[in-house]
Amino acid sequence: FFFITFINLNIFPFENQSKKRIVSLGPTATEILFAIGAENQIVARTDICDYPPEVKKIKSVGGFDGKSISLEAIISFEPDFVYLFSGMHNHLIQPLKNFGIDVYVSNAFSIEQIKKEILEVGKIIGNYEQAKKEIHLLKQKESKIKKDNDLFWNIYKNNPNEAITKLKENETHNITPYTRIKNK
Repeated sequence: FFFITFINLNIFPFENQSKKRIVSLGPTATEILFAIGAENQIVARTDICDYPPEVKKIKSVGGFDGKSISLEAIISFEPDFVYLFSGMHNHLIQPLKNFGIDVYVSNAFSIEQIKKEILEVGKIIGNYEQAKKEIHLLKQKESKIKKDNDLFWNIYKNNPNEAITKLKENETHNITPYTRIKNK
């Protein structure tokens, strides 16, 4: 709860301390870290983190569900930062902090929250400039998607975690003409 308050206030006690050893506990986190140029800082990921393909070379802490990831497995990678998710990983937050490991608790459910998260994580790990560039690219792609495919935009707007990969790859052309639906 205490850390989430910091997030809402956009204040980080460990901001700009350039995290060197990151454990990512979810595919979205891993994709964001790669997007902002932190791929060389990731020391571990979950079994289901599989994009971009290079991520498969990074060792795994185990499954994705918080119950299948042990504190010991995370600590064995000697991270200074763990990127995890509200709800699923709540039981790990305080124990990680007790070991002196900084955590970022993701709780983003909208496009704007994801953009904010990208910037916050960029600040925390010392990749803020790259995070700003990524936001700029995402805004450009959002604009194109809004114009080119209203159905995809509705999917993305309502469930950005599932659509973020397609947005990054700009694969909106895969949606066939008969699935296009205009907003009313």
